[in-house]
Amino acid sequence: MRTFRLLGLVLITMLVSINFAACSDGNEQDDLDPDKNSTITIDSSIITNGLAFAAEGSIKSVSFTTNTDWTLNIASTTGGSIWCMASVVSGKKGEASVEFTTLDNSDYDDRSVSVTIKAGTASQTFTIIQKCKEAILVTTDKFEIVQEGGSINVEVKSNIDYQMEISETAKSWITETNTRALTTHNHTFSIAANEEYEKREGEIYFKKGEHVETVKVYQAGGAVIVLTKEKYEVSDKGETITVEIKSNVEYGIKMPQVDWIYDEASVRGASSHTLKYIINPNETYDSRSAQIIYFDKNNTASADTLTIIQVQKDAIVIGNNEYTIDAKGKTIEVELSSNIDYTISIADDGKDWISCVENTRALTTKKIKFNIAENTSDDSRASHITFASGNGVSQNIKIIQQGALPVIHVETAGTLSRLINSSVKDEITKLKITGNLNSTDTEFLRKMKKIQVLDLSEVNMTKLGYYSFQLCNNLTSIIIPSSVTSIGEGAFWECSRLTSVVMPDGVTSIGKYAFGGCSRLTSIAIPDKVITLSSNAFQFCTELTSIDVGEDNTEYSSIDGALYDKNASTLLKCPEGKISIAIPGNMANIGDIAFYLCSRLTSINVDENNAKYLSIDGALYDKNASTLIKCPEDIPSITIPNSVTSIGDESLSRLNLTSITIPNSVINIGDRALSSSNFTSITIPNSVTSLGNGAFDNCSYLTSITLPNSVTTIGNETFAGCSGLTSITIPNSVTSIGIEAFSCCRRLTSITIPGGVTSIGMEAFSWCSGLTSITISKGVTKIGINAFWGCSSLTSVTIPNSVTSIGKGAFSACFGLTSITIPNSVTSIGDYAFWGCSRMREIHIGYKSVSGMNPSVFENVDTSVCVLYVPRGCKNAYSIADGWRSFKNIVEE
Repeated sequence: MRTFRLLGLVLITMLVSINFAACSDGNEQDDLDPDKNSTITIDSSIITNGLAFAAEGSIKSVSFTTNTDWTLNIASTTGGSIWCMASVVSGKKGEASVEFTTLDNSDYDDRSVSVTIKAGTASQTFTIIQKCKEAILVTTDKFEIVQEGGSINVEVKSNIDYQMEISETAKSWITETNTRALTTHNHTFSIAANEEYEKREGEIYFKKGEHVETVKVYQAGGAVIVLTKEKYEVSDKGETITVEIKSNVEYGIKMPQVDWIYDEASVRGASSHTLKYIINPNETYDSRSAQIIYFDKNNTASADTLTIIQVQKDAIVIGNNEYTIDAKGKTIEVELSSNIDYTISIADDGKDWISCVENTRALTTKKIKFNIAENTSDDSRASHITFASGNGVSQNIKIIQQGALPVIHVETAGTLSRLINSSVKDEITKLKITGNLNSTDTEFLRKMKKIQVLDLSEVNMTKLGYYSFQLCNNLTSIIIPSSVTSIGEGAFWECSRLTSVVMPDGVTSIGKYAFGGCSRLTSIAIPDKVITLSSNAFQFCTELTSIDVGEDNTEYSSIDGALYDKNASTLLKCPEGKISIAIPGNMANIGDIAFYLCSRLTSINVDENNAKYLSIDGALYDKNASTLIKCPEDIPSITIPNSVTSIGDESLSRLNLTSITIPNSVINIGDRALSSSNFTSITIPNSVTSLGNGAFDNCSYLTSITLPNSVTTIGNETFAGCSGLTSITIPNSVTSIGIEAFSCCRRLTSITIPGGVTSIGMEAFSWCSGLTSITISKGVTKIGINAFWGCSSLTSVTIPNSVTSIGKGAFSACFGLTSITIPNSVTSIGDYAFWGCSRMREIHIGYKSVSGMNPSVFENVDTSVCVLYVPRGCKNAYSIADGWRSFKNIVEE
């Protein structure tokens, strides 16, 4: 949530470009589910058709399901105008629902913006479309009608009255059968049969003034000639074929100039729509074909063609005459048709690597399987298989198999693309390269879609640059050039099938995310000369269980597969795939992300001789067991001992447990201590006096929580993103509510702020879209910046006369707000305080000392219909004051 707070401050001062990242989970790194295949399940009609909004701003929901944590991004709009907002932009795996809110569209042009949901490597994009002011929207603007006619239903969505009109040229064949005068209109039209030969078209208009929506209606013409089957394949023995033709016109027949097809109608009578043709036997050794054309006698351009193909005598027909196989080998199926006996023979140069699964003679269509053995040599090889009859009829197929590792030498860096033919670029799976490469060449390699194995050991280059091989999703193995000394940021980012990496001895630096997202990498060896190794170089490597460092490395070491500094005094990174970890006796420090994303970790075991830490039932504590430092994310259960007085920062974050008991000994709950966990309910004991920043941040399954009277402060982001939270009681002991304390609690419906609270923090209840009731007790003196931003279900708010200051954007984007009472105690109203409250109809102002204000305070409030109620005798003063004079209806009360 820190990201949202910073952006919100900037955007509210820059004409309030709304921050769509409002509901991020606030962590600097996002979780990824350990599942190997990321998926997003969403209604396909939303992806295909988008999400449509009328000109008047509204709220719509989109539901979807993911198997990993997700993020949502709304693209920047043309000109930087912000008119569409999402209630939440990130979440955990499982079912999710996002509310999209649009402002009223006061323009006369439609507008749209794309929305992308990303979960791991999967993404889905759809479009949000909003019609222009006084728009007329038809759901379908084109209909194709068959010649026989029928009916069509046109659904019209409009926010204005409109007229329907049928074009003059179509009034004779398009008629309306019913109309309903509702906001959404369904118009049914009858389309008469088309008795003409020509295709015809008409228009239906829905219009009001300059606004016109046009529906096109196209209808097929009257002339029809259709064959039920357009191609006949006949054996060499000959036969009589029956042809069915459908036509509503008088048609002619153009016979081919051949002597082997006869119209049977010339021999005996037949139906004009059922035709028979006699095909003579084929005595040649060549296949033959001919065409019969059926045409409209009144329009020769209207025609259909029948093709007759007759195989040759003693035929062997093979569907595919050449196969290219990779070095791994495979079983191929050869589809063959024959009307004779044949034998199968494999050429001598292929007998040791090609074998027939079925060596059978056949007289009909057949699939014959051949096994192609693995090619372990570096060279490609080729051979052929012959299908032959005893009378000289034969067919050959060619088998080409790639070598195990083709070698390409690049003399001049940047020219690799000239040495690989574009026709085979996307078929190569293994490759060894020698010579000189640069970033142009690595970009070319990255785009080779099927490359799996790369040997670059004999390549001259010193650095693998920024995201060199990112998203090489089929790459399984790579040998990095022996001359490389630096592996740059994201070099192998999301190479999701990479299992083997060989780094040369000369590597000295491995950048951040260098192997990030390599979700099948299980182990990695760090060369001895590495002196700079980013602790998140292997982030999102969910299968990684071992980081191995050589004994001669001067900066780093490894114990039990975990990464430490040289003296093993600081744990830098526990591999994300590890199930358990053993902490040595001399470890004295834990790195910031040492246990980050270790979602499979079930136990942390500390050597009993360690002077600073100990473990109890698999969880990590300080030596005195007074502070819980880290509970493994996949621990099956935990009982916190009564000696614990402090729940440390992030110590219980991301747990899969659904419940936990906090003992009465606990006084302090640290920053993000329980964030992003699966708890459904939590009881905080009366001993707790302090809740850290983000203590329960993004606990989306949490539905209720009880705060004791001992709590005096609710910190920044304490319950931010608790989207399942439906109720909470803030005790009278609380004196301050921090920044974003309840931001994005979308199911929270009501809140009472006790009298002991003097200040409501910035964005404290922002984006609580389900909030319908707010009770602000006397005692509150300040409503912070963006405090209730995006509370779109609020309809009215009464501000007590203790309040002196309403911060910038305090009630911005409260689209449902219809009335507000501002007491005479208020001396300051921040810019954009009620921006976007487009349904506001009453504003009651209590103070008589009129002073000007920034017009942005009520920007996007319709001052032509909203009534401003002012103290008696003050109407004239308000009517000329800056920021107030725009109201057309000022009433004294």
